[in-house]
Amino acid sequence: MIHICLLYLIKLIHVIVMSAVVFIPFLVNNIFILKMIILLNITIVLGWYLYGSCFMTDIEYYLENYEEKNPPKNDRISFMTRILINLFTSIDQKYILNIVALIPVISTIICLTNIEHY
Repeated sequence: MIHICLLYLIKLIHVIVMSAVVFIPFLVNNIFILKMIILLNITIVLGWYLYGSCFMTDIEYYLENYEEKNPPKNDRISFMTRILINLFTSIDQKYILNIVALIPVISTIICLTNIEHY
């Protein structure tokens, strides 16, 4: 039971972080917060590069398959990206993964543009 609570907590944190990266650059004019979003984006991309994926995705995978003796292969795709893949079935998975990978880059560019105006 505790693993289910932890799974939903990790997914909630994942959604909050993703939402912050996507929406805060459009909603906030505070330079400190914009710089923190840039730092978060750098950390996310660095983690993807060094670890191979988001560490939270691996935790989600482990908690989702906690009780299975033969869990499916870990494709290292987060539940949010899997939702997009299932939603846009006509688009190749590779393109969806590339678009998701560009989110921190676009967010950083928007933050830098906002900082420049202040």
